[in-house]
Amino acid sequence: MKVIIYGLDRSRKVIERNLRGNCEIVGYCDDFYRLGVYSDKNLIKLDEIKDTDFDYIIISSLSENRVEEINNKLIKAGIEKNKILKFFSVYKEQCTFLLDLPLKRSHRILSNMGNDIEGIILGISHGAIDINPKYLDKKFCNLAMPMQDLYYNLKQLKTLVYEYPEKAKNIKYAIIDMYTYTYFNYDISMTNNAVLYYENSGYREDEKHNFDNNKNFTGTIQEELDKRQEMYEKNQKISLQDKDKMYQLEIFNKLFDRNTMDVTFDYKDINIYKDYCVDFPLRKDREKIISDEEIEELKRTETPSSLQTFQFSKTLAENRTVFREILKLLNEINENIKIYLVLIPEYNERELYLQKQEKFWKESFYRTLEIFRENFKFTVLDFKDYKELYANRDYYYDSGHLNYKGSVEFTELLNNYIDY
Repeated sequence: MKVIIYGLDRSRKVIERNLRGNCEIVGYCDDFYRLGVYSDKNLIKLDEIKDTDFDYIIISSLSENRVEEINNKLIKAGIEKNKILKFFSVYKEQCTFLLDLPLKRSHRILSNMGNDIEGIILGISHGAIDINPKYLDKKFCNLAMPMQDLYYNLKQLKTLVYEYPEKAKNIKYAIIDMYTYTYFNYDISMTNNAVLYYENSGYREDEKHNFDNNKNFTGTIQEELDKRQEMYEKNQKISLQDKDKMYQLEIFNKLFDRNTMDVTFDYKDINIYKDYCVDFPLRKDREKIISDEEIEELKRTETPSSLQTFQFSKTLAENRTVFREILKLLNEINENIKIYLVLIPEYNERELYLQKQEKFWKESFYRTLEIFRENFKFTVLDFKDYKELYANRDYYYDSGHLNYKGSVEFTELLNNYIDY
């Protein structure tokens, strides 16, 4: 099969080395390179492509916007859309699962950090996507994770201390995202999001906590993960009813054999492997602003959660023990460590609802913290009443979390309190 590669940036190498043996590159096309020959192949102008003998043209750009721009140019130039392959759109969707990555997210992050870490961030999704370490003056590593409870925060901390001691020895600061006033009442292993958390965090049977008592699931963690994979594959097949996706995958399979691809090598070669090991989401993934529809839905559907409605006595008792162990371990790292317990506001309607709903929990939360003050020093930074943040729609990705702009604004605010 005869192919043309559109784009001469570094990413084209992935295409060139992975093409099937029966494929021949008959030429290149590029918007910026002007010489007539490239790599001993003809450089074909956009308006000459239609008159060239080829089977498919492969767009090599990594930028989604750039890919669509080139795709539209080609169609406008008279190229049939079923002859155009948006290579990386398909490659990422179909092959990323083949990446050789550490199973646990904590290992993915810590193995890519230097030994000059000065602080760590622990917590739930608010810490994970609202606190951007890039905008803190000190060098922080963000180990917070969506849905992460206190028990697994302790697990993350132990991973750092016992498996990466060289990275832990210079820690002087710890930020703990305390979610909201119900955090001591929360055990992810007992919720219907438990398996999703295990999928994202990498924890398995040997660290399942109270999962055996979770009435939402009947199988082991691995069995439930297998069910999720089956559902994902089923949904993938359904999505392929989209004709555009179908012909893209058909072209990809004609030109490439995913079983022979070294996805890890490819991702490292084009410098995107690190994107899967970062401790904060990529900017492009956090640019959205909460929509009118989401706000209206929020107003219509707000109801108390089980965390707000019920006191889970065993969970409360266990989490107090776990929290004490977190504080103790932090002080073992550095007896002069500065610990900041942070509460981050959610979006306007949601935050105002929580303030009314959680009055009891707020009192209970602060009474609990007073118990720990007898043995540990820490600073509570409660921003739940910070209207300049929570009332600004431009800062929110959804009802509960900041977008990239909001994370920068909040982190710069938080930075003023660190080492103050």
